[in-house]
Amino acid sequence: MKASWEIGAAALLGLAGVTLIAAPFAMSFYLEQEYRQQIARWSQQAGQANLQVESFERGWFASTAVTAVDLPTPNAENAADMTRVRFIHDIKHGPLAYDDALGLKPAFASVVTTLDLPPEMQAPARHFFADQAPLSSNAVIGLLGDAVIDIYSPPFNKASLDGAFNVAWQGLSGRYEIETGGSALHFTGTLPALEVSDSAHQFSLQGLSAQGQYRQADNGLWLGDSVFNLLKIVFRDDSDPARPQHVTLERVSLNGTQVLEGELLRLAGGAKLDSLTTNEVKMGPGQYQAELRNLHAETFTQLQREMETLQKQGGPPEQIQQQVGLLFVGVLPEILKRSPALEVQPLQLSTAQGEVDGRLLVTFDGSGEAISPQNLPQLMQRLEIEADISVPAPLARELLVNNRYRELSGDESPQSLALSDVEMRDQARRWADQQFAKLQAQNILEKRAGHYRSSLRMRNGSIQLNGRPADQLLGMAMGAR
Repeated sequence: MKASWEIGAAALLGLAGVTLIAAPFAMSFYLEQEYRQQIARWSQQAGQANLQVESFERGWFASTAVTAVDLPTPNAENAADMTRVRFIHDIKHGPLAYDDALGLKPAFASVVTTLDLPPEMQAPARHFFADQAPLSSNAVIGLLGDAVIDIYSPPFNKASLDGAFNVAWQGLSGRYEIETGGSALHFTGTLPALEVSDSAHQFSLQGLSAQGQYRQADNGLWLGDSVFNLLKIVFRDDSDPARPQHVTLERVSLNGTQVLEGELLRLAGGAKLDSLTTNEVKMGPGQYQAELRNLHAETFTQLQREMETLQKQGGPPEQIQQQVGLLFVGVLPEILKRSPALEVQPLQLSTAQGEVDGRLLVTFDGSGEAISPQNLPQLMQRLEIEADISVPAPLARELLVNNRYRELSGDESPQSLALSDVEMRDQARRWADQQFAKLQAQNILEKRAGHYRSSLRMRNGSIQLNGRPADQLLGMAMGAR
C-alpha cells in the first residue's frame, strides 16, 4: 500500500514537473498570437503613429520581440515623413513570474522592454545616459490578461554635447495597472526634477506627480479622471540685463474628468495654483474650472475615429487641418441637436491690486433638431451667452503698459530708436490710457469700484454689453462671415 502511494505521488510530481516544463513553450505560441493582435489594435488607435511587429523569436522558456513605431518627424513639411523608434522586448514565459512589488506569482509572462532610438538620436542619448536605456519598462502579465507595468528612466546631470547648457534630470518612474481584458487601467507616476540651464537661461521643473483611473466604455471611449500636481516651475531669461524675464509658478494642480451620462458625454478640467510670480510681481492663489456638457458620445467617437484615419493618411499639415475642419462641420448638426453647453466657473486670481474674477456660460438650444451650420441666423437665435470679467484697474493698466513698452523696445524704426527708456515708458503709459478711454467710450469696458469690468449677454439673437444693446457686434460677426 505504501509503495503504491509513493508511486502515485511520484507520478503526480513527475506529471507536474513535465507540465511546468512544457507550459512555457505552449504559452509562447499563445503569447505571440496575442502580441501580434494587440500591436495591430494599438496601431489602429495610434493616430499618426504606426506600430508593427518587426520580429518575434520564440524560445522554450523565453522569447524576444521587437516593436517598430513610426512617428511623425518633428517640423517635417509632409506629415507622411516618419522617424522609426524600436522597443525591444525580453519575454520570460509563465506560468510563474517575479514582480518587485508582488514577489513570485502565477503569470502568463514577464516582459522587460527597452527603448532603441534611431541612429540620429543615439549619440545624444549615449552622452547623457551612458550605457543605460533612456526608457525601460518591466511588465508582469497575469494569467487572465491583467497586467502590471513599471516604467523607469535613469537620472543624470551633465553638460550638453557642445557644452552650451547643462541638463539635470532626476529620472522618471511610473506604474500602470491594467485589469483583465485591458478595459480598465490605473496609473501613477513621478518626475522629481528637471533643470536645463546656461549662464543666462534657466528652465526647471520640480515635484511632478500624476495619477488617474480610466475604464473603456462599450462605445470605445475611455472614461475616468486624472490629476497632475507640480511643486514648482521656473523660467528665467537674463540674456538682456536691462529687461530680465522671470516667471515662477508654485504648487500647480491640473485635473481632468470624462464621464458618460446616458448617451451624452461630459468633459471637465481645471487648474489651481498657489502663486504666480513674474519679475518679482507675485499673484495667487488662483483657479479655474471648465466643463463641456451634453456632447453626443456616438458622434464624438465617430469624429475621433475619422480624425485618426485622416492623420494616418498623412499629407501637408495645412491640408489635414482643413480636412479636420470639414469633418467637424459635418458632425456639428448632430452635436448641436443635443443642446451642448460650456461653462467656465470659477475663474479667480488674487493679486496685490485686487481680485481678478470671471465666468462664462455658453448654451445652445438644440431642441432635438439638426440645424445646418450654414443657417447662421437660426444658430444665433438659439445661442445664449453669459460672460463676465473683472480686473483691478491698476493691474490692467500695468499689463497694457508693459506690453506696449516691450513692443516699443523691440521696434527698430528710427522713431523708436530715438526714444530713451524713460520716454518709451511715458509713451507706453499715454498709449494705455488712450486705449482704456476708447474702450470705455465704446461701452466695451466700464470702471467701477477700482476695477475694469465687462459683462456680455446674448439671447434670442440680441446682444447686450454692460447692460446696453450692442447688436452691432452681431452684425459685424455675420458680415465677417
